[in-house]
Amino acid sequence: MLALTPHLRIFVAFDPIDFRCGMNRLAQIAKDLFSEDPQSGVLFVFRNRRQSEVKMLVYDGSGYYLIHRRLSSGRLAFWPKTLLQQKEPGITVESSELLVLLRGGDPRGTIPDSWKRVEPNGFEKKSSSRPRRDRDGTTRRASAHGPADHERCGAFAENPGSVFDPAPAPS
Repeated sequence: MLALTPHLRIFVAFDPIDFRCGMNRLAQIAKDLFSEDPQSGVLFVFRNRRQSEVKMLVYDGSGYYLIHRRLSSGRLAFWPKTLLQQKEPGITVESSELLVLLRGGDPRGTIPDSWKRVEPNGFEKKSSSRPRRDRDGTTRRASAHGPADHERCGAFAENPGSVFDPAPAPS
């Protein structure tokens, strides 16, 4: 899991890139564009030409994460533009600004409303009204966890010391 913490350095490229690029090519682009080591833990953010997709590349010490975000409809309303006088390839942003940018907002002030509310109870499991039958024909509860599982979990939570040997391991 990638955490966008306040101490994470984030570089956002101004110009679009070819989205057929994989991790290795994006690491090379990041190195060329920003003169930064891609394996330094910096998060690099790129966009496609239509501003409908974003790719993020970060190295966590053991491997790269390549995160691809595609909007389900529309385009990003705001993306930092190239500063012609400074000739810079991109800017450094804060993690909170990146989150606003990825939602299609302007980090300077406007945050768009969510277009679709995701209901948390949409994934609740509905219990069946019929009891389940095993192969031998006996009925059991509809829950996936039987009483024996519940008792074992409760016993472990109440008395975890009984599971482990109190004697130290021989050295």
